Amino acid sequence: IAMDKTGTLTEGRPKIVELMPFGSRSEGDLLEFAAALEARSEHPLARAILNMATERGITIAPAAAVQAVRGKGVTGRIGAREA
Repeated sequence: IAMDKTGTLTEGRPKIVELMPFGSRSEGDLLEFAAALEARSEHPLARAILNMATERGITIAPAAAVQAVRGKGVTGRIGAREA
């Protein structure tokens, strides 16, 4: 357990509490894309995304051409869709 400068207690295991999709994407679409792109990552935030997808029963599709872009996230393809 760690305490940050605001006095918040944390467990060291991030958890997503809210998703805010934009444009025409639904919350399910956003989570499906994010989980597929993060499926092979060991990053703690990737684990949080995968945990939420699993909790919601989302099937994690295989992603292709996944690239981590330093400081900007990840890109890749899920089926014929670019993410």
